[in-house]
Amino acid sequence: MLWGKPPPHKALAAAEDSLTLDSRCFKAPLFNLNNTLANIVDKCSTLRLKERSVLWLMLFSGVVVHMMSSSNMNIAINSMINYSATDQSKPFIPACRVNSSFSEAAEVPRKPGEFRWNSSQKHTLLSSWAWFMGLAQLAGGLLCQKYGGKMVFGYSNLIIGLANFLIPTAARIDIYALIALRAVQGMAGGAGIGNAINFFMSRWVPPHERGKFAATMSGLFFGAAFSYFLNGFVEHLLGWRYIFYTSGVITLIWSVLWYLIVYDSPKEHPHISDSELSLIQSSLGNHVTEKKLPIPWAAILTSVPLAVNTLCHFSSMWTTMTFMIYIPMYLTCVFGFPSYRVGELSSMPYLLEGCFSLIFALITDYVMKRKILPITCTRKLATFLNTFVAAVLFGSISLCGCNSVVILVLLNIAVMVSGAALSGIAPNVVDLSPNFCAVIHGFQGLISSTAGILSPALVNHLTDKNKNDPSSWNKVFLTTSTISIICGTLFLIFGDSQVQLWNSEREKNKEVSKNLLKDDQKVVEVKPKTPMV
Repeated sequence: MLWGKPPPHKALAAAEDSLTLDSRCFKAPLFNLNNTLANIVDKCSTLRLKERSVLWLMLFSGVVVHMMSSSNMNIAINSMINYSATDQSKPFIPACRVNSSFSEAAEVPRKPGEFRWNSSQKHTLLSSWAWFMGLAQLAGGLLCQKYGGKMVFGYSNLIIGLANFLIPTAARIDIYALIALRAVQGMAGGAGIGNAINFFMSRWVPPHERGKFAATMSGLFFGAAFSYFLNGFVEHLLGWRYIFYTSGVITLIWSVLWYLIVYDSPKEHPHISDSELSLIQSSLGNHVTEKKLPIPWAAILTSVPLAVNTLCHFSSMWTTMTFMIYIPMYLTCVFGFPSYRVGELSSMPYLLEGCFSLIFALITDYVMKRKILPITCTRKLATFLNTFVAAVLFGSISLCGCNSVVILVLLNIAVMVSGAALSGIAPNVVDLSPNFCAVIHGFQGLISSTAGILSPALVNHLTDKNKNDPSSWNKVFLTTSTISIICGTLFLIFGDSQVQLWNSEREKNKEVSKNLLKDDQKVVEVKPKTPMV
């Protein structure tokens, strides 16, 4: 072995190999700040992750920050309202008192705030997020079809984040200014969240991984739980205004990362590996096209599998809105739990639902990848858990009287198994039509969002006279169970997961060719044989 100096070209290669990760990330020209930041984020964040895994993380975190802004008013409003100026200031005695280890007092104290809003104004404020969400989802689906999911979801969360900084000012101006601002936030959120996820699933995700990507919606549950804990401390230490400032700052940070990392399609991504690009393209086949196709509205509106899927989306939204808004009120009014216990107990079902939805999504993806069950059977199994099993558990609560321990166990398990929807009806839209899934999700959002308006109105009607009476809340549980069972039954009978003929011209041509082939075979069979001479 020679110990002399290596040749110049080898020395240069050795020097390049000795470069650290940091130096590689920062070797872009300093004057080109945008490209430098993009290279840093792209190269460092995807060091050991596949690009679709990075996309999953960004979608999941985007849903989390969306949910933080959606739920922060539910926490802040109790510190904003001056209850001593309303008829709600009177302490009440819960119908079902729990043990002293759970509850410190039978009476629920009210903290005075600076705004004198009555119960009707409070209900209007809390429901305003859902007013235009349905119309926005339909518009968002069309926007995704035209401009792509990156722009729609990015601007959606950006608008929500910026609006958070204006909420304290709007509250001081007038209650109706605040209601209008929250309606704008809900409209922006409806345009982006579900439409973009379906858009990216149709272009980035192999069919056997769609359950995992649909589980990015579990960020709703983790976001709600995280929001309860974080904002409780923020309000206690800094005041209710900083609840909205905190949500706004987190959302703005996410928006910057989103625009630097995410691309609408694998072909556009500058750093995707050839093997991953080949895997995605081969698994999707020819079902997805980059060409802008005319939307087959007549076929969409008359599709039976799509209709039953839409009904299940309505049922899922009804369950989500009912319990996400009213579980804290139920625990407070019926059992008299103190506020810090209500926060803990309200968070637990959504932590369990988020964990269950992720684990169940991995299981269903494995089952489909190994072809243990057909895709349609897998989707129906998930929907069975989401509707029938959850409905039985919710209905059983009405039989438990004042047994708080059993009720909490049933409530936690029921909400937990509801997370199976993210492996059933959620990816089923992409199964039916990869090309138009974003538009379809917007159309479904228009219908299912009515549950976000009807459910709070019904709960308020059933419990208005006596919120402390368990029998009033039992009607809420039984109504939810009935809706879930009806919608679940229809999906199990008429549901499907095969790509529909109207998804593209190729699917139609394929079906026409099959029919022509069958006709030719029939003609050949019927044709008489010529006698031999």
